[in-house]
Parts: sequence; C-alpha cells; structure tokens
Amino acid sequence: MDAIPFDGAGQAVETATAYLAGRFALAAAVFAALLLGGRLLAGMLRRAARRNPRNAPLLGMLARGIWIAALAVGILSGLQNLGVDVSAFVAGLLIIAYKPFVPGDRIAVQGVEGAVLAIDLRYTTLEGQGRIHLIPNSVILTSPVTVIGGGG
Repeated sequence: MDAIPFDGAGQAVETATAYLAGRFALAAAVFAALLLGGRLLAGMLRRAARRNPRNAPLLGMLARGIWIAALAVGILSGLQNLGVDVSAFVAGLLIIAYKPFVPGDRIAVQGVEGAVLAIDLRYTTLEGQGRIHLIPNSVILTSPVTVIGGGG
C-alpha cells in the first residue's frame, strides 16, 4: 500500500499558530484593559483619600480591593479568551467558600447520588452506586443539588 502524501500539514500548523496568536493577543488586550481600568480607578480613590484624610483608611482599602479585583478579572478573562474553561474553577471557589455540603454528606445532583469524598477547585468527587463519580463544580453550581444527609 502506497503512502498518501499530505501537503496540508504545514498549512494546518500555520493556521493553528495564527489562530492561537490571535487568541493570545485578544487575551493580552483584555487583561491590559482591565488592569489599566483598575489602576485608574484605584488612583482616583487614592487621590480622594489624600483630599479627605478622615476617610483615607476606607478609601485606601477600597482602592486595593478594586486593584485586586481588576487583576483577578483580568486573569480570568484572559484565560477564558485563550479557551480555558474557568467556570468550574470559579464554581469550585464558591462551593468551597459557601460550603453547601462537606465531605461525608450524601448529595444527589443530575441523577447521581453518593457520598461526597472530596471537593476541589474543578470537581466534586462522589462515591455512589458502586462507582466513583467526578462531577464538575460548574454543573453542581448550575443544577439543583439535594443534600440527603450528613455523613457523621
């Protein structure tokens, strides 16, 4: 059997490289815009704090919070523009922070019922129906979850 020559490999690599370069440029632009906006807003608050020393601690804390929020949103937006799914990560942070259930609890979500073994940033691990199930946290955050009972 003769090999079939494939001349499109070079073109496919060039197309993929151009696509990724465009995505990276967009991600960098979004990140830079959010960072600049956060820096400008934080600077305005710092100037207001210098004019009104009584409110300086509050305004300084608010300026730092805005800077951190702009940085976080910039990073997450940049990753999203690069094609990284950050929804499961953000959902994981929310689940860990609000603790609607903890390891050992029995929960049911999207037809899967089991004991919660672990909660990490991307998945919640359930053991049930004789199997281990990895449920993306983005699914848990957007679906009805029934907490059946505590494990201990």
